[in-house]
Amino acid sequence: MENVSNQELLKSIGIKVETASLRNLFSGQLEDGAALSLPYGQKKKIEVISEIYKRLGMEKADEKPVITSSKQAAGILKPMIGFLDHEEAWCLFCNGARKVVSTKRISIGGLNSTLIDVRQVLREALLTKSCSILLFHNHPSGFCKPGEQDRKITAQIKEACKTIDIELCDHIIIAGNEYFSFADDGLL
Repeated sequence: MENVSNQELLKSIGIKVETASLRNLFSGQLEDGAALSLPYGQKKKIEVISEIYKRLGMEKADEKPVITSSKQAAGILKPMIGFLDHEEAWCLFCNGARKVVSTKRISIGGLNSTLIDVRQVLREALLTKSCSILLFHNHPSGFCKPGEQDRKITAQIKEACKTIDIELCDHIIIAGNEYFSFADDGLL
């Protein structure tokens, strides 16, 4: 299956598209922002596939893995937020061994921003008795490099975590299948 093109793979389940990328297909929009026009049956199949993909991500998070790398961590949230058409912020709350104890959506935003409330992040960390946090958010633009606001909120959460002896392990930005890790890039 790995050698089959996206179009051939979709065609095998009755979805016929020629030019739309998978990102556009699942967001329902073309590159120029115009709505993707597909017959109802094909749209329904795409919605079901998208929901299955998200649920697979939730199952990964529910398995409560021990986080050993940014790649592994990004893989947990990628199905849930990687292809959304709006921004969302999520956290993985972990124990001292970096085993996930809770996965929580922190905020839902608009097309190019979401508000992350530092107090809400810390509240959830305390309620779950977490020792460490991994913060995530997505960039619907497909560009995963952090902006100034991303850097600012990361610094604020890191400082706030220090005051209650909780480690901010990483802030990961997900854009489609790509991700950016503050920890890997030396920004934490």
